[in-house]
Amino acid sequence: MVGEKTIKLADSKDAKLDSTPLEASRYSKYSDFNPHYNCKMDKAHIAMIGTYPVFMTYTNGLAADSISLTSHIDDLLKIKAEIEEYRLDGSYDNSKHQNLILKKKIRKK
Repeated sequence: MVGEKTIKLADSKDAKLDSTPLEASRYSKYSDFNPHYNCKMDKAHIAMIGTYPVFMTYTNGLAADSISLTSHIDDLLKIKAEIEEYRLDGSYDNSKHQNLILKKKIRKK
């Protein structure tokens, strides 16, 4: 897996999850219209260590990052990434995400 080789290059112990829009054709039958971006789109949810992208999840244009959070943390643990911080944008302070943080034994700052 490319991610396993990438973590060896990264000199950072900080990981992050963020998404980027992938604009689709306005005629696409498979992409959702996102009112925030005012276009049809899909999304790439990218897990990074430092400035290196490690892996990504491809979703429809209305999916929030939280849909990929569990699988990204599981994958980082699976490839034995040495992470001290995992940064997210948006609101991840609800009970669903708190339970995930406790289950994965992640230290929250």
